[in-house]
Amino acid sequence: MMRKIVIFFTFFATFIGICRASYFVETDTVDVVRYYGEGFEPSGYDVASGDSVITYSGTFKFKKLNSNDSITFIVDFQPINTASQLCSVIISGDKKLMTKQDTVISLSAISDDPMDFYKWYALEDEDNDNFIGDKTLDNIKVTVHPNDTAVYILETMKEEEDNLVYNGDFEEGNKGFWTQYNYTTEAHGTGYDKGLGPEGRYAVGENPKYYHQNFCDYSASDYDKMLIANGSQGVDKIVYAATFDVEPHQNYIVSFDASTVAPCSTSELPRLQFSVTGEKLGDVFTTNSTNCVWDQYYQIWNSGDDTTATITILNQNTNTSGNDFAIDNITLRKMCTSYDTIIIINDIKLYDTIDVAICEGEAYDFNGEDKTETGEYTAALKTANDIDSLVTLNLTVNPVYEIHLDTTICDGDYFIFNGQTISQQGDYKSVLKTEKDCDSVVYISVNVIATQKVSIEEEIYSWQDYYFNDEKMSHSGTYTANLKNENGCDSIVTLNLIVNDKVYIDKDICQGEEYVLGDNILTKEGTYYDTLKAANGNDSVVVLTLRVRDVMNDTIFATISEGTVYTRQGFEETQSGTYTHENTSIYGCDSSLVLVLTVVKDEQVWVPTAFTPKSDNNNEFFVIIEDENVVSEYLRIYNRWGTIVFETTDITQKWDGRYKGEVCDQGVYMYDLIYHVKGFEAKSYRKSGNFMLLN
Repeated sequence: MMRKIVIFFTFFATFIGICRASYFVETDTVDVVRYYGEGFEPSGYDVASGDSVITYSGTFKFKKLNSNDSITFIVDFQPINTASQLCSVIISGDKKLMTKQDTVISLSAISDDPMDFYKWYALEDEDNDNFIGDKTLDNIKVTVHPNDTAVYILETMKEEEDNLVYNGDFEEGNKGFWTQYNYTTEAHGTGYDKGLGPEGRYAVGENPKYYHQNFCDYSASDYDKMLIANGSQGVDKIVYAATFDVEPHQNYIVSFDASTVAPCSTSELPRLQFSVTGEKLGDVFTTNSTNCVWDQYYQIWNSGDDTTATITILNQNTNTSGNDFAIDNITLRKMCTSYDTIIIINDIKLYDTIDVAICEGEAYDFNGEDKTETGEYTAALKTANDIDSLVTLNLTVNPVYEIHLDTTICDGDYFIFNGQTISQQGDYKSVLKTEKDCDSVVYISVNVIATQKVSIEEEIYSWQDYYFNDEKMSHSGTYTANLKNENGCDSIVTLNLIVNDKVYIDKDICQGEEYVLGDNILTKEGTYYDTLKAANGNDSVVVLTLRVRDVMNDTIFATISEGTVYTRQGFEETQSGTYTHENTSIYGCDSSLVLVLTVVKDEQVWVPTAFTPKSDNNNEFFVIIEDENVVSEYLRIYNRWGTIVFETTDITQKWDGRYKGEVCDQGVYMYDLIYHVKGFEAKSYRKSGNFMLLN
C-alpha cells in the first residue's frame, strides 16, 4: 500500500502591527523526486510536450490551464525494488514561497500510514545537515529571514514486517548464531562450577533462576526461552553474532530486548553494544537497574555497498560482580525510508538556478534562445504574479562517444553484447546510452579461436612413469584429452605412447678394464643380455653392446727447419731430440705419443718472377736456381686456364716458354714445385706461385 504524507505550513509575522496577506508565489522551476512506476502529473498544468504523465527523468515545461503562463519541473525518477514500492511515500505540497519579513514557520506533515521514525533537518549548505527535531510530524517551528533561502528536509522511516534474524527469540534453542561464551545446560546445583557459576558462560532456557541461584525468577514472565549469560570479564567479548544477506544502500534497524538478572550496583550493571561487520554501531547500552525488567535497545544502520552483514552484540563491562543479563527478541528489519524537501524563499525578488544537462548535438531553449554549448546563462523573467525572477541556467553539454573494442572468444563460446548473442567472428555495432543518457556507439571486433589439435609422440621404458592429463600411463597406445591452451580455449591433444621393454646400452671400455652387467663381469667385446626388474614391477631386457678400445702408442718422425717450432699433436719443440706425451684417447683410454724431431738448415730455392722467351740470350729461359742439397721431385707450369704447358722431374731443366713447339702468349703463368733435402727424403717441401711471360 502506498503511504502518502502531505506537508503544510503555518506562517507567523514577527513584527508588531497589522499583518497583511503574505505572498505565496510559485517560481518558474520546481525540483521533484519520484520513484519508477509512480509517474508525475502536476495538478493544474498541462505538459507542453503533450504528455499527460511524466514517467522518466528530465526537465519538462508545463503550461498552466487556461493561461499562457508556464513553469518548469525538473523530475528525477529513482529506481526502487518491488519490496520498497510498498513503503515509498508520495508527498505533495512542494512549493517555493516568498515573504517580505522575518517569518516564523511551523512545519507539519500528515501521513496516511504512520511512520516509526521522523527527522527534520535544516539544510544549511552542501556539507552541513542541521538536525532540528525528531519523532514527530507536527509543530516544528523555524524562522526564515529576509533575503534568505531556507531548505528543510523531512526523513521518515518505517520498519518492514519481515525479521531477517533466524531464531531471534531462541524458541528453537541454541542455534542460528555463534558466540565467544561457553554454553551450558546444567542447573546451578551446588558449587561454583555448576550452571552459570563461572563468568563467560551462557544458557538458553526459560528461567534464569534455574541456572544460577542468585539470578531472578522469570517463572511468571510472559517470555519463553531467552539467552541467559554470566558476563565475561573481557571487553568486546561476543555475546551473540550472526550473518545475514542485506540489500545495498538501505536503512536497517537492529534491536534486542535485555534485562538485568542479578542484583548489582550501578557500576556492575551489564553494558552491551552493537557491532556490524566489525564496526561498532552507536553508544553502549546499560540495562535497567531493576532485575527482571525488560527494555528494548536498537540502532539504525545503513548497508552502504554491503550485501551481507554480521550483526554482533558485544559485552562492554569487565566486572566480575554483577554483569549478569538475559537477551531476547533479536531483530533485523529493513527500514522503508522516504524524504521530502521544502524550499522557502524570503525575498521580494526571486532568484533561481537551473542545472540542465544535454547531449552533444542537442539544443536547450532558454528564454527563447537555443543554447548548445556548456556555460552559465542568465535571464530576467517575470513570474505568473508579475514578480521579478532572475534565472541562471547552468548548462552542461555531455559528449557522445564512439568506442572501438576487440575481443577474442573460443570456438563454441558466446557472449551477450547489448542483448545480442554473438558466437561468430566478425564486426558488430550497437548504440548504447552513457551514464549521462547520451548516445554511445560501440563497435566490437570479434575473433573466434578455433579448437586446436595437437599430436605428441613419446617413447619411454617400462620402468618409467609418464603422466598425461594428470593420469599415469604405463602401456603403449593412443590417448586423447581435451585441455586448455594458452588462450583458455579447447585443445584436443592426442598422445602416441610407446612403452619399450628393452633397454639398449652402448659402452666403450679400455683394454684391461671390466664392465659389470647384472652378475657378470665382462672384459671382451660383444653383445650381452640381462633381465632387470624396475621399481614399478615391470621386467625389462637390457641389451649391451660392449666395445674394448686399445691403449694407443705411436711414434712420430718429423723434420723442421732451423728457427721454426714443431706444434703438432700437443708438442711445442724447436730442437732436435726425442719427446714423449701421455694423452687420453677419444674413448678415455691412455695413449703414449713419441716425437723424434730433426732440425735442419733451411735450403733456399729461388724462382724468377718473369722471363722473355723471344729475347736473345737475355733472360730467355724460365729456370729455378737451387741449392746443391735440394732434390726435385717434379715441377709443373700451368697457363691461366689450368693447362699444364711444361713439366719435369728435374728442376735444373730450363723452360723455353714454348708449348707444342709454339711460343706461349704473354701473360701470367703458375708453377708448382715439390722437392726434398738430401738426407731427409721422408720430408718433402712444396713451393707454388706465379710469374710473367713477356714477349
